[in-house]
Amino acid sequence: MSRAQQRRLASLAAAVLLAGFTYAAAETRLPTAVRVPTGLLMSLVVPGFTVLAAIAPRLRLALPERALATLAISICADIMCGLVVGGTRIGLTAASITLALTAVTLVGASVAAFWEIRQQPWPAPLCSGASGSVPDGSEADVSTVTPGHRAGWAVAVAVAAGVMAVAVVAGSTLYSQRSAAASHGPSYLSLSALPTQPYGVRVTVTSHEAGPVLVRVTVTEGGSTIASSAGVLLKPGQSWSRPVTLLRATTATSVRTSLFVGASTIPDEETVLTVG
Repeated sequence: MSRAQQRRLASLAAAVLLAGFTYAAAETRLPTAVRVPTGLLMSLVVPGFTVLAAIAPRLRLALPERALATLAISICADIMCGLVVGGTRIGLTAASITLALTAVTLVGASVAAFWEIRQQPWPAPLCSGASGSVPDGSEADVSTVTPGHRAGWAVAVAVAAGVMAVAVVAGSTLYSQRSAAASHGPSYLSLSALPTQPYGVRVTVTSHEAGPVLVRVTVTEGGSTIASSAGVLLKPGQSWSRPVTLLRATTATSVRTSLFVGASTIPDEETVLTVG
């Protein structure tokens, strides 16, 4: 494996690591100075970089052309992921859109790494010649692409455009159906935390949403988390309840119950109860 291939594989690995870090930053409360730069790179650079490396591993482009192609593909990925994720019950949040873009990045990087390891471009052969092989570590010059290869690229671009169109239509349809269902009446979630004997609280969540919704609940006592639920899918009119035993059984303590919707890290509703 040549040094050029090693550099390309290292850049793909760095893109995947950056995507994972950006998702972690969206799930945690890191400083804005960290989240903003990584978010910009994730939305405008990383997906396009890996997808371009996957569909054109040895295509020779000038730096401005490669930068423009990377930006265009990244924006297309943003739109498709936003429409698809926004139309589902998960909802469009910073964490959900970052997770979708991370998936696109991982798929693109995996395909690009596969071509690099095989040392064979796609579609092959990309260069003129009997064997159609590309010298190790070199890139293909678009001026040597034959009409047959151009037709292959045209088919690939048409398929990609068709997939994009299907994703946009499906996402728009899901989003429209979700909006129409929500417009039929008021939609909200109710959270309650009531003291129980001998020393605890009972947490109850009731869904008044128009459709299924994924919720999470955490209970903290004196700033420490004492209970946390995994994602619970509530249907319209359905309730979920759970008893929680407190740690301090002799002194008064403050209990905070937080309700999260989907993958959001910001509480949708909170209650504070003093027990003791």
